[in-house]
Amino acid sequence: MQITREARSSLNRIVLINRKIRPKSTSFGILSSFYTGVKTQEIILKFSKKITSMHPRNDVCRNMHYLRTVGLLEKQSSRPVEYEITDRGRWYVIASRLDLPLFSLILLANTYVFQKNMRQNDRPDFYVVGFFFEKIRHFITHAYMVHGTLIRKNYVARCANQTIRIPDDVFKRLTEFDSDFEAICRWYCNINDEIDSTLLRNSFRTNMLKAPLADHE
Repeated sequence: MQITREARSSLNRIVLINRKIRPKSTSFGILSSFYTGVKTQEIILKFSKKITSMHPRNDVCRNMHYLRTVGLLEKQSSRPVEYEITDRGRWYVIASRLDLPLFSLILLANTYVFQKNMRQNDRPDFYVVGFFFEKIRHFITHAYMVHGTLIRKNYVARCANQTIRIPDDVFKRLTEFDSDFEAICRWYCNINDEIDSTLLRNSFRTNMLKAPLADHE
């Protein structure tokens, strides 16, 4: 399927592909502090000391405002100013801690939740990668790199028939992120309608562009 630039932009917003925050940046340091439960005023004080400018406090607040505009923080109050990290903000912190691209983290979360559910019912827990890629294949480049990264970093093992599995020792370590992985999985399941709607509009637009102009009598 041909994807228009407009449709690709919409899909990127849905699945967060274009959100990138450098792990060593001040913005990411602020986000990580919120993840660990540090309060806003403490974070402002902490990073004001690290920023070398005439108005360091304002720089910290601008970073927080940016993180809010991209949906990684949400403002709870203005006086005193208080922010909280969003679910998506937590996912970026976890991705950095695991040294994974965000989309690989989303696949890892889906695999983790699937395996957990299968184990509870004493059923085979091999995750079919195609289940994940079916939703994203229209708009992600080099989809194989998403699970290839997990394999290279030993978070999953490649199995037969395009399946992967999280080894038992790794699975135990990942239980630290159990609630976040459950949240990622719920979010990923719920974006179906948005993706389908965007692809439907894309199909209609591309068909209109391909349709020959009617001859004038």
